[in-house]
Amino acid sequence: TPHPELTGLATAATRAPNDLTTRMAGARILGRMKQTSSVPTLTPLLTDKLLGVRREAVRALLAIKAPTAAPALPA
Repeated sequence: TPHPELTGLATAATRAPNDLTTRMAGARILGRMKQTSSVPTLTPLLTDKLLGVRREAVRALLAIKAPTAAPALPA
């Protein structure tokens, strides 16, 4: 189980308002941790204005393999 502090930092990173690299890294870390509790954090990133962030969110959700993520993923 990932350390709660790491989860919190990665979640906060996904919300960095003007930093593409930080949002992408946050999504990547959450995907690697494979915690279904990250799905609500990652789902809004699917509509981010920047393609790189959207791509990392999709990859993370696919890595998590949570049934709750399926409806949010683009067809």
